[in-house]
Amino acid sequence: MKKKKKKLIDKGVLQFVIRTAIFLAVIFGLNFFVFLYFRHTAFFLKYLKLSSDFYFDFMSGLRGRDFLNSVLFVLTLFIIWNRAVILKFRQYKQDKKQTVVFAVIAVLLQVAHYFFKYLLKTNSEFALSHTLIFTLAKYGFNISFVIALAVAVYNFSFIKTQFNKFKKQIPVFAVIFLFYYFLIQFFQGIWRFLGNFVANSVYFILSLTFKNTYLKMDAISAPRLGVNNFIVGISKECSGIDSLLLFLSLFSVIFVLDWKRLNKKRMLTLLIPGIIGTVAYNLFRVYVLLLVGVFISPEFAVDMFHSNIGWILFLVFFIIFWHFGSSWVYEKKKK
Repeated sequence: MKKKKKKLIDKGVLQFVIRTAIFLAVIFGLNFFVFLYFRHTAFFLKYLKLSSDFYFDFMSGLRGRDFLNSVLFVLTLFIIWNRAVILKFRQYKQDKKQTVVFAVIAVLLQVAHYFFKYLLKTNSEFALSHTLIFTLAKYGFNISFVIALAVAVYNFSFIKTQFNKFKKQIPVFAVIFLFYYFLIQFFQGIWRFLGNFVANSVYFILSLTFKNTYLKMDAISAPRLGVNNFIVGISKECSGIDSLLLFLSLFSVIFVLDWKRLNKKRMLTLLIPGIIGTVAYNLFRVYVLLLVGVFISPEFAVDMFHSNIGWILFLVFFIIFWHFGSSWVYEKKKK
């Protein structure tokens, strides 16, 4: 009798991956459209651009990266912890009517979000006297949009089933998220050595291909690095300390979860190229950021590119690193 070939991935898991890819494509596609084009239009600048009073510090600017890194860590930890359950997701039929209805609701919520910003902008004096409630309402529109989009992509039945399955874990992962967010703040307090190393290393690489390179180091302020007229500061958020912490955290989680299945000596040995790789891709990130600032747009480099390239490179690096590393560190099962 012929043996049945084992499927690389079940249909239910493949379905989940495809729908997740669609969900993320819409989220990030919309973000790219807003950051790269819409918010630079005359209409947006005149009627929709709000002051920083209507944004929470921990969700915007460089602090927003700490928030995003914490979310990334918790989501990755959640997937690792529940990987056996996730790989058993069953295939289900898409409710097309529900998808269309909630897709329309998601679009209307985005329109309502910008109309709300228009009202805040055109009634700024009144809005500034009630900043907290209006800020919460503004973020409420964003959260509602994400929920409506999720229902459109996954449907209620899937979301309800998974919520009931994982609801007891939600408070635990919420606590882990808060702990990790404040742990990032602590690690950023010891960023100076890594920041100086990044600045010197990238300066050396830039000096090989550019004539007008710039580097300023002192004991008080952050290192300043640049090419021609584009100069950036290597602050604690850009030093790579967050990426190093994220890597060490995920590495430690895998070590603890799969303790019995791992070759401990090989796992500890694998830590060395992991740390070197994390530092190396961070050098590459800063180098490419400067190239984008010089050849494309300084504003795009320090805003949209700077905010997203870190977590994208980390995911690519960690997936490749663990794909090859895991085949070496796990004990082979005896026949």
